[in-house]
Amino acid sequence: MVKAKKRISLDAKVTRTRLYSSILVTILCALLGFGYVIQINNTTSTYETMSEDELTKLISETNAQVQKLEQRKNELSSQLNTLKAERADQRHPIRPSRGYGRRRGHPHIAGFQTED
Repeated sequence: MVKAKKRISLDAKVTRTRLYSSILVTILCALLGFGYVIQINNTTSTYETMSEDELTKLISETNAQVQKLEQRKNELSSQLNTLKAERADQRHPIRPSRGYGRRRGHPHIAGFQTED
């Protein structure tokens, strides 16, 4: 006599797979949330755990960076002002004159003068 094997229906397999997937996703989300909370708690206590020397060094480095950034800002402002001045100069284009250079004997500048 041959025993009939118990067959699990397709619907039961799908249901079991969905259940395992849901449990896995729930566990992963819980671990992610736990890691996020731990990370938040670690970043807020960073300055509290630093020594006085470390805090003094941090402030000095920050001040040095601020000075460098102020210097760079001044350089860029100077460049901006130079570019604005050059742009203003370009608004007065060179236009042909009426033979000014030729009459004065300057063949290289003949026919051009700046607009005033």
